[in-house]
This record gives sequence, C-alpha cells and structure tokens, in this order.
Amino acid sequence: MALVGFVSAFIGYQSRLITLPLNSTKGLFTICGLAGNFNLQVFNATGLKIKETAIELPGQVDLSGYANGIYFIRIANGERSWLEKVVKE
Repeated sequence: MALVGFVSAFIGYQSRLITLPLNSTKGLFTICGLAGNFNLQVFNATGLKIKETAIELPGQVDLSGYANGIYFIRIANGERSWLEKVVKE
C-alpha cells in the first residue's frame, strides 16, 4: 500500500504528526506519525461509534466492511487524543 497522496496534519498543540489519507480510501489505510499502543475508535457521520479496538501504531485500519461515507477516527493513549476525518469511497 502506497503512502502517496497522504496529508500530514498537526493536531491541536501536539508535537507529534499523524498521517492519514488526503482524499479518500477504499477502506484500508495506514496511520503513521505515532508509535506505541493506542485505543482506536471509529465513528460514522452521525457520531455513532461503530468500532473500538486497541492498535499498535504505526498500523493499518480497515474500513472495507463498512458503507461508503465519512468517518471520524479517534486515537487516544490516555494522555492525548487525536481526531481525524476519513472518506471511504
């Protein structure tokens, strides 16, 4: 899986960098810029939590089993959290 077309975004005042898909994804994408164990939550466009799991970053997230649309990815480690939007096509 190529990382071409990804955008890097500073979240809030954090000094770390998270990299997510720039435009859209078919379902599988990689989260880069953080390392270690995190809690991952996925919310649909209405705010309903549809997935929650532990993840080791950098790592891949698979939304291929979900309908196309807008999703919000929340990554947290107990001290900090990040929220990003992903479009699945």
